This record gives sequence, structure tokens and C-alpha cells, in this order.
Amino acid sequence: MSNPNLARRYLCYDLETCFVNKGCTRGQTKILEVAFKTGKRSYQRLVNPLPVYSNAKEIIDGLEKLNQHAEKTVHFWTKLLIGKKALPSSLRRKNVIEKAEAISTLLKRSDIAMSYNKHVRNGMMQSLARHEDDEIKAKNDIRKDEDSFDQLFYSAEEAIRGMLQKAEGIDIWVAHNGKAFDEKVLKGHDHNFDHVTFIDSLQVLKYLLPGLVSYSQPLLYQHLFNKKYFAHHALEDAVALHKIMDHALKGKCVLEEHESIQRKKEEKKKKRYSKIHPESTLYTLKGIGEKTVEKLYKKDIKTDEELLLLVNTISFDAWCRDFSFVHKHKKFFTDHCTVGSNTAIV
Repeated sequence: MSNPNLARRYLCYDLETCFVNKGCTRGQTKILEVAFKTGKRSYQRLVNPLPVYSNAKEIIDGLEKLNQHAEKTVHFWTKLLIGKKALPSSLRRKNVIEKAEAISTLLKRSDIAMSYNKHVRNGMMQSLARHEDDEIKAKNDIRKDEDSFDQLFYSAEEAIRGMLQKAEGIDIWVAHNGKAFDEKVLKGHDHNFDHVTFIDSLQVLKYLLPGLVSYSQPLLYQHLFNKKYFAHHALEDAVALHKIMDHALKGKCVLEEHESIQRKKEEKKKKRYSKIHPESTLYTLKGIGEKTVEKLYKKDIKTDEELLLLVNTISFDAWCRDFSFVHKHKKFFTDHCTVGSNTAIV
């Protein structure tokens, strides 16, 4: 067991994002909010992913140009901002144009507030709302008690750069389902994460807390602590995940647990292939399992190099005729064939 005093510090982070269009990669997904939590340190920023946003049309057109699904994104963005009391709840019943117009107003208001001293920006944001964006009236009604009510919007670059600066000295970043989503979205932005070890809490918690009905973060939190939290808001999600991880780790080092789990997975994988030619490098190719290896050996193909050489020397028709037993054999051929004359449209 790890010594709690030697356990490496980690942070839990979360992103709220746009809905990317079908056919796009996770890395093309644009961010709407970033946050992290570790110990006494926390960080949160609302993000404006758009270059222009003076009206509803520019909001919708801008999202489409960025390969984001405009309608789904506007509905979710509105829900997110209503939850933060930045927009009135009555907007839930409005159409996508009215919602986009309200978001546009907020973004423009934030631009005005950001032009003021950093100590009064949040107060200016609230004052502009009270005075219907009359800047002259608003700047004479800035209230100090509103200074911590942060509804300012930053560019994704500013938000992530601030995240990296605030997280300085902490190189283990944990997110729930992060391997499939959050990590890929972050890496899709132009920042250096080479120093960061990304860990997916979903994988870790399945080992540390086995046998649960669901590993959805809100349900997991409710199961462990018998209460709910304000889910699907970045900071609240990050705080909740940090509490879950602290509970599950019980003082152990998250990095050691993660590495131990990866080793167990590799051992399990090796055992799975232990009966049929375990020495074969064919198993390193995606989609190649025991049955396929057995059939390939009968054709005197025993290594990944031999199979890839075959793919690049045989015709597509011959491959489909003689090697249809390979999992998704057409896709396998097109993925691995580097000789132009052998490729085919499938």
C-alpha cells in the first residue's frame, strides 16, 4: 500500500463543450467551460469559442463554420448559463434564435466588462445586466459584493493557458471518461501537455470500487455519499470527482493505482491469448484474435510483418476471397495497404 505522505498530488478536471458534427473528431470539439479541483486549489473559466458573435445569426453560423452542431450546442449552452444564473430560466421555452441572441448579448457584455480593471470586471458584468447594457450608468453602479460572481468569458486559449498556470507543479490530471473525451478535446487545442500524465477515473474506479450497477459520475457520487450535486457544470463536476477519488483511493497514490491497473490489463490480455500461439506478433494488430491467428498460421502467416507484407502484395479481390475471416477484412485491407494500385473503394 502507498504511503499517504508520498502519494503524488493530482487534480480532477472537467470540460463542458459544444456538440461536434458527425464525422468530426473529439479534438475538433470546442470548449464552453473548463475547471479543475485539487486540495485547496480550484480553477474555473467560461469559454467563448466564437470569433464573431454580434447577433444570433453570427452565433449559429460561427458554430457551423467550426464544425459544431449549432442547434444542439445553443440549447446546451443556454441550459449551462441558466444553471449559473447568467440567463433567465424563461429562456428554456424559447427557440434557438432567441437563445442565440441572449448568448450574444452576454458575450458582448463580457467584452465590455473585460475592458475594465480586473478587480471590478465581475461587478461591471452584473451592473451592465441591471442597466440593460448602458455602460455609462453601469460603471457608476459597480458593487463590491458582486466581484466574486464570475460570469466573464475567455477564449479557449486564455482559459487553458490559465489552467496550466494555476495547475503548475501538478502533473497528474484525472477526468471521468477522460481517455475517450476530455483528454482528446484538450489535446485538440494548441497547448503543450507533454508534462501531464492523463488518467481516466472511470477505469480506475471500476477496479477500486468493483461491482457497482453504474459508474456514471452523478450516480456514483449519489451511491457513495447519499446525496446529489449540481452535475454537468465543470467546477462542480471536478469537485465531486475529487471527492470520489479521495474516497476510493484511501490515501493511495493515484498514479501507482493507474499503473497497477494497466499491468493487470496487460496480464489479462496475455492470458487471453495464451492457448493459441501466444508468441505471435499478429495479436498486436487491431482486430486480430485467437481464431484469426489460428487460420493465418494454417496459411503460414505467423507475424504482423508477414501479414502486412501480404496486404501490400495481394490484390483487393484476392484478399476478400481468401482472407474474409479477418475481422472487418475490407477495412483492415484499406487501413494497412500502402500500395496505391492495391487499394479499393469499399
